[in-house]
Amino acid sequence: MALQLLSLPTVSLRSWILVGLFSLGLIGLLGLTLAGIRRWSKPRQATDDHLSTIGRNASIPFALQMASRMLDLVFAMILYRFLAVETVGAYDFAAVIVVNYFGTIADWGLTVLATHEIVRQPSQAPQTFRTTLWLRLRFAILALPIAIIFVLIYNGLAQAEITAVGLTSQQITVIAILMLTLFPAALSASVTAWLQGHERLVAAAVVNLLTNIGSAAFRLTALILGFGIIGIASGALAGALLSALLFWLAMRRFFPEVAWFGPTLPAKPLLKEGYPLLLNSLLMTIFFRFDTILLSAFHGFVVSATYGVAYKLINLTQIVPPIVVNAIFPTLIRRSGDDRAGMSRAYAGTLRMLLNLAFGIAVVATILAVPLTTWLADRPEYLPGSVYALMITIWYLPGSYLNGLTQYVIIALGKKQAITKAFGLTAMVNLGLNIWLIPRYSYFAAASITILSELVLFLPLWLVLRREQININLASLFWRPALAALLAGGSGWLLLGINVYLAGVVTGLIYSAGLWFSGSIGQTERELAMRMLKKLRPQTSN
Repeated sequence: MALQLLSLPTVSLRSWILVGLFSLGLIGLLGLTLAGIRRWSKPRQATDDHLSTIGRNASIPFALQMASRMLDLVFAMILYRFLAVETVGAYDFAAVIVVNYFGTIADWGLTVLATHEIVRQPSQAPQTFRTTLWLRLRFAILALPIAIIFVLIYNGLAQAEITAVGLTSQQITVIAILMLTLFPAALSASVTAWLQGHERLVAAAVVNLLTNIGSAAFRLTALILGFGIIGIASGALAGALLSALLFWLAMRRFFPEVAWFGPTLPAKPLLKEGYPLLLNSLLMTIFFRFDTILLSAFHGFVVSATYGVAYKLINLTQIVPPIVVNAIFPTLIRRSGDDRAGMSRAYAGTLRMLLNLAFGIAVVATILAVPLTTWLADRPEYLPGSVYALMITIWYLPGSYLNGLTQYVIIALGKKQAITKAFGLTAMVNLGLNIWLIPRYSYFAAASITILSELVLFLPLWLVLRREQININLASLFWRPALAALLAGGSGWLLLGINVYLAGVVTGLIYSAGLWFSGSIGQTERELAMRMLKKLRPQTSN
């Protein structure tokens, strides 16, 4: 097996060049990160400028997160070139099951809850830290027999010919290895909550980047040696162990006084408070990634891998909303009491920026779908399915950005239960439609239902906003970027026969002009853009 992948004729010279460049990039990124750590760890002059602190805590983690996402994307490019399509689909299936489902259950919402409790009750922070750590470890143990039951049921359905394929011994081994990552992940998540609760966001982001560099190196080594998805899963486990080690060292470095063993808090209240957070995360996972499981079950791993190419690209688009939302969230909280008009203005202004960005990304990605998917997965087996999947699925973005912001508005209003109900409704609709339509229409149905699910999610949230007197002209916010996208997309489509990259550039320019002349880019956005440009200019010393 070790030589099987190396003898594949599809592993071209360009693929090996990509491996070499990626390896050099990992070394260079590691060097830059270590140099940044050395500079960042130097004593700083005390300052009362809280805006500088907030800016550093937002901008540096954003940059590091972007670097981590790019690492994942480039590694995916290599993975698609070295493994057969069906093998990639089998690994994606195992990763979705373990990371998105068992990982969510094992966390139980404790990362968010622990961060909140550490900020709210700093005197009990060590007890909170220890309690959530031991709870996570216990959940990881409980997840093991549940995973065995899942494998038995899934293979039983395959034997009864209800599903198209069962799980081979190799795929079961991959699931078993990935399940072991839940244990080091428990430690990493507990320390992450501690660091976030003490506003050490940069430290947590740096550790995550170092972990991703190490994990990529481990997985890449296993891949080029020909150990297949078992080797990649083992590399992921090694990366999880490295993450736990680095977070442990970070804890020793910044908080050596915290004891890992000692008094704990009663578990029942934490489990009760964490349950709504778990439910929200689980319901979101059901309506966002359950289609991958159904595609694998009814159409095989080749189809699910083809659909997964689109998601690899779409994942990059999810970096921006949390940054924008975290920036506006304090304002929403301050105005949630008796200034609903001000809260509505802040909500509308932020939503306008997000929708402008979402429609722009969607229309440009649609025009450039062929080169984007070919660039990521340069194998004919992925085409044209991955192109169609991207062209449809990317249009969930406006709804996704809308719902991401709206949820935080509702949280600021103190109506978190409404979010759980909305997720529950959406999960039921999504699950029912996927089970009904995916067996017949494959990834076309999965992509379309993803868009529809965002609409279903927003409807109950919108009713809450109306009851709470948060009034915005939603049609006005949507029609300008939607019309600009329609005009830009039509123009780009006409140019596809000449040159696809020319079509993409023209699409972006026409869309930007459409926003400007329609008034969707207001004075606030223009001033913000000018400020950002000034900050990007090099500063000259007198």
